[in-house]
Amino acid sequence: MTIDAAADLWFRFEDFIVSTVDPRSISFAGFRGGMSVEVWDNLGNLVNSTAAPSSSFSLRVIRDVVVGTGVDGRIVVKCPDGYPCGVLTVPISDAILGGDAYSLATGAVAVSLGANKASSAVTIYISGSSPFNTTASLLRVNSSQVLYARLILDSISAPSALNADIWLEGFTKSTSITIKSGAPISASTSIVRLNLGLNNSIILTSYFSATS
Repeated sequence: MTIDAAADLWFRFEDFIVSTVDPRSISFAGFRGGMSVEVWDNLGNLVNSTAAPSSSFSLRVIRDVVVGTGVDGRIVVKCPDGYPCGVLTVPISDAILGGDAYSLATGAVAVSLGANKASSAVTIYISGSSPFNTTASLLRVNSSQVLYARLILDSISAPSALNADIWLEGFTKSTSITIKSGAPISASTSIVRLNLGLNNSIILTSYFSATS
C-alpha cells in the first residue's frame, strides 16, 4: 500500500479480495497420516506448505491471498515418503484464492508379483480430472552393481480417455513413455544409469480426460 501525503490520499492494493469466507487460509480434506501439501504460485514461488496434522486442516496464505499474479498456480500433494502423489495445476483462466476448499480422494495400490518374481501387476486409482495428475511410484528397482536400463512398452489396452507418462528414475531421469487419449505416442524411454541400492523407481503420472 502506498500513501501520498503531499496532496490527496490515494491507495494501491496488491492481493485485494472480497469474500464471503475467511480469505486468510485454504482448507483441505481427505488427507491421510504422513501426507503433506504445498501451494505454489505461477512464478514458481512456494506460498506455504504443511504436513497434514489431521484428515482436515487449513493452510494459511495471508501473505498471498491471491496466489501469485492472480492466475495459474499449483497444489502439490506428497506421500509420507516425500514423493509427490498428485499435482493440481490450476488453469490459466483461474486462480488459487484464500478461502478455497479442496478435497482429496485416495485409493489403495495393489501389487502382485509373478511366480518367479520377474514380473508384477500394479493396480492404482487414477484421477478423473485433467487438471489433477495422479503420480505414483510403481516399482522400486534394486541394483547391486552399476547397470543401464530403459522401459519398453510391450502392449496396451486402454480407454480413449487415458493420458499417461511413465519413466524410469535412476542416476538421472529418462524420457517418458507417453500415452495420449489411449494411444501410445512414444513406446520406450531413453537409457539411464541405475543407482546402487533401492534408489531407482518406475514413475507414472496420469489422468483421465473424462471421469472414469
